[in-house]
Amino acid sequence: MRLSIFSFESSKKFSLLRTLLFLTVFLVILKALSWCTRETSFPIMPSRVSAFELADSLDVSAITIGASYNVNISFDLLEMSHVPLWLPSADIFETEKIFEQFLLSGGAPDYAFMILDFSQLYQDNGTRQKLKSLNPSPRDQAYILTTINSAFSLIEGDILGWLEASFFPPRGIFHLSHTRALHSAFVNAIDPPERSPSARFEFPQLSDPAAPDQIQIVVDFITRLVVTTVNEDPEILDRSIAALQRIAELAAQSNVKLIVIAGAPLVRPYEEALARATKAAELSIVVDKDVALARASKALVNGDALVIPLSDVWDREVDGMRLDWFADNRHLNARGADIFTQRLEAFLSVP
Repeated sequence: MRLSIFSFESSKKFSLLRTLLFLTVFLVILKALSWCTRETSFPIMPSRVSAFELADSLDVSAITIGASYNVNISFDLLEMSHVPLWLPSADIFETEKIFEQFLLSGGAPDYAFMILDFSQLYQDNGTRQKLKSLNPSPRDQAYILTTINSAFSLIEGDILGWLEASFFPPRGIFHLSHTRALHSAFVNAIDPPERSPSARFEFPQLSDPAAPDQIQIVVDFITRLVVTTVNEDPEILDRSIAALQRIAELAAQSNVKLIVIAGAPLVRPYEEALARATKAAELSIVVDKDVALARASKALVNGDALVIPLSDVWDREVDGMRLDWFADNRHLNARGADIFTQRLEAFLSVP
């Protein structure tokens, strides 16, 4: 009698077909979980997904790309319609691919804004140690967006990150944490600082934005990312600057004015703590904040971007101690954002 691959007798025997069938069904189930939960991993994701899906019909003046420092710009004050495409802790490679895919989807903003912190120039969220991803959550979020219209769009050739994002529910879903038991065995992730549940992704107002314990959490997070990335890839700065050049080229080719603020407003004690940690980690030789930002700025200007040095609109020594302007040690609150934007507006030639 002919045996079925599902029969009891056949189950006792190894079958390549049965194994492939099982793996296929298993991956389909994982993909379904990933798809059903792709917009719940962070409250900000639905608006980003919607922007991609409706890109060719969006009537919007500006988008923001990059990381969460962009909350420092008040587009209401600038009287500009705005769609945020930044992601928490996004690196420059994710930023480039998100921008590229948004434009390919038909997005046609007049302006693209980006606040660039020097640490992003030494950050690659695809960096791994023994196949374990250090900061997988931003890469998950980026792949949710970049694969909406191009399923196999890789970020810097990161096929492992693509596989994880494609076949596992995104990180950060508490009620589905048990589904990641298998995956957690292979991932050594850094827990990012606490995020707000607000759909607008406003950062919680800390009673003391310069609280030493909160500063230490973020410093440890950033230092570990940078140390690992630099050790794994000594050419990270050159690669990041090349990605910025491609962002500028994409903007110029699409008639989008790219506006980059070179440096992010930070609480001064945080900057000082990060500088000490950088020195202690013996990174000072290869990580130079001013040189890195200067090189990045030059590359962007050569690509026809408008680059505004932070020093033109922000006094690190004085403004960095105006704790009433900050929500936490790296993000301005509404009052601080208004003040920062008013200063920024003087350098913008926008209608």
